[in-house]
Amino acid sequence: MSDWTPPPDPNVPPGAPQQPPAGPPPQYAPQGPPPQYPPPQYAPQGPPPQYPPAYGAYPQPGYPPAASAYGAPPFAGFGARLGALLIDGIITAIPFGIAFAVLAGGPKSDKLTTCTVNGVEHLCRTPAGSTWAMFAVVCLLGLAFAIWYQVLLLGKTGQTWGCKAVNIKVVDKATGTPIGGGRAFARWLVASIASGNFCLLGYLWMLWDSEKQTWHDKVASSYVIRA
Repeated sequence: MSDWTPPPDPNVPPGAPQQPPAGPPPQYAPQGPPPQYPPPQYAPQGPPPQYPPAYGAYPQPGYPPAASAYGAPPFAGFGARLGALLIDGIITAIPFGIAFAVLAGGPKSDKLTTCTVNGVEHLCRTPAGSTWAMFAVVCLLGLAFAIWYQVLLLGKTGQTWGCKAVNIKVVDKATGTPIGGGRAFARWLVASIASGNFCLLGYLWMLWDSEKQTWHDKVASSYVIRA
């Protein structure tokens, strides 16, 4: 064992404890580059699923898409349409029933005329002029109500009260929206004049038509669907 001791540090006062000599700094193994990991792999994503929109949700009114992209509209059945027709007929006939009740029960003139009741001739008093005037006014009011009901109401909302009762709606064939007053008026005229004649052939046409249209539906380019 060597007896050698280092010389005292001149910067340390005598009597103060001597600091041991500093050794060389510790050596550390060099650090390599951080480990490399491959990027995560994901399965390729396909296009999002396509669903056909509901009837009436066309992207641009007046331009119907291909039939393959949109299913057939939910056409109303014959029974529902017949029910709506009967209800509408009763509602629009009420004012005219009142008019004939006024004619029958209103004031009479003193003029007598021959009338036949149950196959038997009688002398009857004819309605007075005021009665005929009331009859004409009530008939005009009934006609105005029918136009409002079958044209304005149906053209704006697609439903009369009878349609609402059986949950059906009249819509544009291309857009699925209400058909408007002009086409509703044409539809009403054809239904009253043509479809109702020829043994009701115009109404029965929907039974074998591929689009369940009557004659007045075809004139107005309308569908009747479940609401």
